[in-house]
Amino acid sequence: MRDYLINMRKDRGQTCKEVGEKLGITESYYLMIEQGKRQQNMDITLVVKLADVFNTSISAIVSSELSWRAAEGIAC
Repeated sequence: MRDYLINMRKDRGQTCKEVGEKLGITESYYLMIEQGKRQQNMDITLVVKLADVFNTSISAIVSSELSWRAAEGIAC
């Protein structure tokens, strides 16, 4: 689970459906991203969109993603 995405979404009072709509993807696809089932090698386009949706920096998303990957044992 990408807890950092879940926490950012909940801190901003957004649902998976709302985030998905802002990203231009379905709610179910966004949920799979949060669960780590999709976008295991997150592309830069998604990183930029997530930073925009969550009003944070790209570096914050990248840093959180790298920490998640290390914890999950996913090679960079």
